[in-house]
Amino acid sequence: MKLSILVIFLSITTISATFGQDTADFFTKADAFFKTNVTDGRVNYSAVKGNVADLDNLLEAAKKNKRNGSQRKRVPSILD
Repeated sequence: MKLSILVIFLSITTISATFGQDTADFFTKADAFFKTNVTDGRVNYSAVKGNVADLDNLLEAAKKNKRNGSQRKRVPSILD
């Protein structure tokens, strides 16, 4: 019983740690994008239009997280 609980705990911890590292890149890029292009809750659309590469980088990071989220769903649940 103790071994089963330990295995389950380690599995959940490993999955959580891996997923957390994938999202860190997205949140870092999102924070930088919003600090640069949003002031007092208002988007500076001229700045976004002038530097589309920052938005593209943010969208690519979001796409990577979406793929990782769908892969995570394939991990069998403890309750199955």
